[in-house]
Amino acid sequence: MVGGARQQPRRCQPWVGVDPRDPLAPPRRISKWRWGADARGVRRLSGSIERGSSEDGVYQVISKPRDTTMSVRRILLGCVVVAVVGVTSTASATARSSGASSTPGPALQWPAPTPDRVVALTEAAGLTAEKKESLQHHVHAHLDVFVDGKRVVVPAAIGIKTDDPAVKHYPVDGHTAYGRIDGCNTPCISPLHTHDVSGILHTESATAVDNTLGQVFTEWDVKLTADCVDTYCTPGDRIAVYVNGRKQPFADAANIALTDHKEIALIIGRPPSRIPKTADFSQA
Repeated sequence: MVGGARQQPRRCQPWVGVDPRDPLAPPRRISKWRWGADARGVRRLSGSIERGSSEDGVYQVISKPRDTTMSVRRILLGCVVVAVVGVTSTASATARSSGASSTPGPALQWPAPTPDRVVALTEAAGLTAEKKESLQHHVHAHLDVFVDGKRVVVPAAIGIKTDDPAVKHYPVDGHTAYGRIDGCNTPCISPLHTHDVSGILHTESATAVDNTLGQVFTEWDVKLTADCVDTYCTPGDRIAVYVNGRKQPFADAANIALTDHKEIALIIGRPPSRIPKTADFSQA
């Protein structure tokens, strides 16, 4: 009693004891609990209690607390589901980040072969390396390569021994270009080559025979077959080839002739927003 008025009894929440060593075991009901008391392994549950009063503040639980066994099981099941989803999402992201991927990342690079391999790769392409460029048959085609919408740089010095003293190194648009050869002491340049990173394919030979896209990839040392480009292969990977903006059968890509001012686009996976139809040959 305070000031003549009867003190209102305090509300107490019902409690259920849960064995922390075995959370799936059935809960043990505790029918009485003291104000503000707490203990390890005990979890508070909602429920109604008697509005009775006593001198020591103990109240009797009159509603049966809900069974926590199913609740705990549901919680654990939810954790398992979240974990599985997390692992699946991580695996999917990893899979997307490899191969033909839409996940942002560094552009794919197929560098030019080292100078000591140039002559052997030229011969593998069915061509003969020369000591200087021959201009009797001088034509230029252009190659674009895209993997999931990202441009793959066609490197400078495909078909050129850049370590030969007669091969000049000079800047073009912020990159190093190679060529302007007066004459090497030994064969140093293929009749089919690239001078810079513009994607222009130079045919400079003594015979009026058009080279092919397959010969470029042989000198580049990147696999190009009726089914594959490098490690990308149909039907698992989407591969398409276009000539002057018109789609061609990919199986015949290696046989595309490198005639003058021809634009070739090789597209793996997701295509770019625009398929090239022509190229700038003004600096060729």
